[in-house]
Amino acid sequence: MLYLARLFARAAAAAFVPLVFGLTAHARPVLDFDSLGAMSNSPGASVPVAARLSNQFATSGIVFRSGSGATYVSVVDLSGTGTTSLPNGIGGATLGDTLTYSGSPLIIANFVDPTNAATSFVTDFVSVRADTIPSGGTIGLQAFDINNVLIGSVSQTDTGGNLMSITAAGINRVEILGSTNADVAYDDFTFNSVTATVVPEAGTLTLLGFALVPVGVGLVRRRK
Repeated sequence: MLYLARLFARAAAAAFVPLVFGLTAHARPVLDFDSLGAMSNSPGASVPVAARLSNQFATSGIVFRSGSGATYVSVVDLSGTGTTSLPNGIGGATLGDTLTYSGSPLIIANFVDPTNAATSFVTDFVSVRADTIPSGGTIGLQAFDINNVLIGSVSQTDTGGNLMSITAAGINRVEILGSTNADVAYDDFTFNSVTATVVPEAGTLTLLGFALVPVGVGLVRRRK
């Protein structure tokens, strides 16, 4: 009976573990935001429509929004202050459509199906760089899975050009935490190709249970 119990436990555990498999063959995307329209680096200024980034990279498997609730992030021309790949970087946006570098999270990025942005996908690696001007404040990056569970995080003192990265299976969303000094933009957002996550439905698990009953009965009889 102990063996049978272990068999059921293993089968149930295996059924609940999401099966992640690759559906895309893209190389690791690196988003430098330089092909987008940008606004001047003036926190508190209105964000022009042309400088609003939301779903422009959806076909690469990613969409952006601000932690404030704004449905986009701001693309900023940082030529005069510097990013790791000039000229553009990104910051947050307020609900009043103004540029901000304040907020935790400041920027939220969700991974999606490149053919249907309404479907959640995952990746296993994400990185981003801070602008090249050291602020001395604390910056951070957090990763969450499809169930909103925190699966990775990194926190650093901003020394200029910091690289923050997280490697973990099943990353569905990352959040960039704004600097404690509220003055850091971000650039060179990099991630591994997105994949689909398939979770067995409840009906599948029920069928699995029924399928294992004859096996269990046979094992018990054999032991007798």
